[in-house]
Amino acid sequence: MLFGLSVKRLRWGLLASAVLLVLLLAVFLGYGRYRMLKIAKTIISRAEHHMMENFTYSDSKGGKINYTLHADKVEPPEHGHSGDEVYILHGVTLDIYGRTEGSVDHVYGKDFEFDRTNGNVKALGDVEMDMQAPASVGGQKTAPAQDAASGKPENIHVKTSGLVYVKSLGVAATSERVDFTYGEVQGSAQGAEFDNGRNVLHLLAQVEATGDEHGQPMHLTATKADIDRTSNVATFENAVVTSGDRTGRANHTIAYLRHDSSVERLEGVGGVVLSQGTRQVNSSHLDATFSTASVVQTMKLTGGVTLVDSNAQKPMHGGANVADVTFDAKGSPAKIVATGAANVTEVDHKAAGPAQGLRRSLNSNEITMNFVAGTVPANAPRGTKPKSILHELHAVGGARALGDSWGAAGSQANSAAAKGAPVLKTSQVAADDLLGDFVEDARGEAELKTLHGKGHTQLQQDTSAGAEQVSSGDTLEAVLVTGAPVASGSRVETAVQSGHVIIHSRPAPKAGAKTDVTTATADRANYDGATEKLRLTGSAHVSDGTTEMSAASIVVDQPTGDAEAEGNVVAAVLGNGAGAGQATSAQVTHVMAASGKLQHTSKLAEFRGTDAQPAKMWQGASQVEAANLFLDGEKHTMAARPQANGAVIHAVFAGANAAPKINKPAGNSVVRVTAEKMDYADLQREATFVGKVRMDGLTGNATSQRAVVFLTPAAKNNSGASAPIGVTSGSVDHVVLTGDVQVQQPGRHATGETLLYTASDSRYVLMGTPGHLPKAVDAQQGNVTGATLIFGDAGSTIIVAGEPASPKGKGTRVRTETEVRPEGKK
Repeated sequence: MLFGLSVKRLRWGLLASAVLLVLLLAVFLGYGRYRMLKIAKTIISRAEHHMMENFTYSDSKGGKINYTLHADKVEPPEHGHSGDEVYILHGVTLDIYGRTEGSVDHVYGKDFEFDRTNGNVKALGDVEMDMQAPASVGGQKTAPAQDAASGKPENIHVKTSGLVYVKSLGVAATSERVDFTYGEVQGSAQGAEFDNGRNVLHLLAQVEATGDEHGQPMHLTATKADIDRTSNVATFENAVVTSGDRTGRANHTIAYLRHDSSVERLEGVGGVVLSQGTRQVNSSHLDATFSTASVVQTMKLTGGVTLVDSNAQKPMHGGANVADVTFDAKGSPAKIVATGAANVTEVDHKAAGPAQGLRRSLNSNEITMNFVAGTVPANAPRGTKPKSILHELHAVGGARALGDSWGAAGSQANSAAAKGAPVLKTSQVAADDLLGDFVEDARGEAELKTLHGKGHTQLQQDTSAGAEQVSSGDTLEAVLVTGAPVASGSRVETAVQSGHVIIHSRPAPKAGAKTDVTTATADRANYDGATEKLRLTGSAHVSDGTTEMSAASIVVDQPTGDAEAEGNVVAAVLGNGAGAGQATSAQVTHVMAASGKLQHTSKLAEFRGTDAQPAKMWQGASQVEAANLFLDGEKHTMAARPQANGAVIHAVFAGANAAPKINKPAGNSVVRVTAEKMDYADLQREATFVGKVRMDGLTGNATSQRAVVFLTPAAKNNSGASAPIGVTSGSVDHVVLTGDVQVQQPGRHATGETLLYTASDSRYVLMGTPGHLPKAVDAQQGNVTGATLIFGDAGSTIIVAGEPASPKGKGTRVRTETEVRPEGKK
């Protein structure tokens, strides 16, 4: 887009128009001089040896006068000088009539010398020519230009001196200055040669022309010029054309002419430079074609094409191997194709902010730009013509576009702006095939509106605060914010990527906090620039290094890395420091829920369901079910809550126990717990249950108002990191139940205020209070009461340890074992 703007502001027809004018003047200079000398030779031959004064001769054919020659005096050779036949003509005027009515050329000079012996002619003074420009100047098939004062046709006027015509060589030459004028155009050269035999005119040195080109002053210089009228080819060495702040130059310029002297094709070889103001295009070769009206039609620049703009506010640089330009009927660019490492970069220093300014760049193997005529602003001066503006840009082959902008007001990315630290965002778009559509802004400039990418598309957005996000996919559709202040830069309003979408994002770092990369995959990703959020749909999956989550839809917040999931959420929580490739199935906590939320920086996770369809979290055979699960990765805690008052959560603890002290083999322990809420602290390995606690397993069940399950130390992975948070890792070490404790075993029911269960020996220790002693009703031992009741699984002996303290504070510890006698025996 930037390359196109620079090209359209250079007047590509400038060089051709200037060359055209010089060609016409040079051609008439040589041809007029040749005709004058030829006719003079014929007339002088008639004078023989007689002095003639006021001599006039007219040549006619078929009643039409071809030319008229007038000389104030003709001096024949002096007699006595053997072989000396030199005639002197004074005050010569030659009128040459054209084919059209009123068309006449004039040649005049003070003194001429004619050597009849060798046929050479020499001008002894100034020679001037007035030649009427043909109606086909520049291909304009119109009547000759009219002089404003006289109303007569405007002439080409040529003046020189020291003119010599050498018959044997067929050459007319002068080493003196040659001046020519046509309307507002004036030109000169130092020395000229016209080769009659080869029909070639040489301007020997210091070729120069000044004039007007489409209302702008124009100046042309060249070290020399050659015009071959047989092949209609003109060449210029070191030609430089300037008009206003526009300049065109080349080491060697070749103009291919039509028969009417208009330029059909122009070729520049070596050191081609086209510039305007601070902008400059360089190449090693230029090839341009022109219409019969001398309007440029096509142009091709080859050989290391470069673009440089040294503007302090908006410097620019770019280039390509080849640049092809097609122009409309008015000579404005209609299409530009840059191929071979095409690139352009612009930096806008007008916007307040970082020293490097706001950047815009484009790189591709091939860039095609199409232009349309813009509208004329309402406040533009009268008569202002619409200029071409970029309408469409198509980049093919490794296309990559970059643009800087300030974070949207109120966005999280720009939250630091209110504190005096605005956030700069850099957006990069890449694709195999990238198509951009432009609209005209209020200033009449082209502004990028949409981007369409195909094949290996990538959207990368980084902020100066440190946030990073890179997304890739098969296709990309992006809409940019238009109408914003120029200093804001180009910002993405919305973007949609589809097909094998992969996203890597890293939030802005916080002091003392580790920032992990979040990776996401999906079939489709929708980015909202206003909220800076990315919605993933279709097999959506997110991983932040410690948690992986899949769902029907996942929304990722770019500045923070937070993610929210909806629909069939499945998550896996990895152990601290355990990557996906390291963690084993025993070290991964799995979660299923209706929705989920991950807070990346704080490492908080929420999983939600309903009481009827609760969220589930498990590791191995152990699990927790609740309407709401909350995990804190920083504090290493977890909380489970129901949805409605009175509803409960469920937990299952399963793990291998060591061989108990009682003579029983080692085995698996399974504990099922229900409660109104649950809280787990991983560092202490404690799971606390409150409200309507019910614990099943361990050869029976127990209820209480509160229960604390103490787990064995967590397993370590190969790197030494602990298993993930989730309560389910590890086995039950011991359990403490408090508040209206009731234990139910086959053939036994016990009540108390506190119950301690140790998994290593499968032993229960039931305690009460002085006013509420523990009590057991056993099918074999009957009713048993004591300060502490100790027993094992169903059928085991109940041990009573201690008695309540006496009123005087004294008590005794007794151990009582009671065996119930068979029925009917005393």
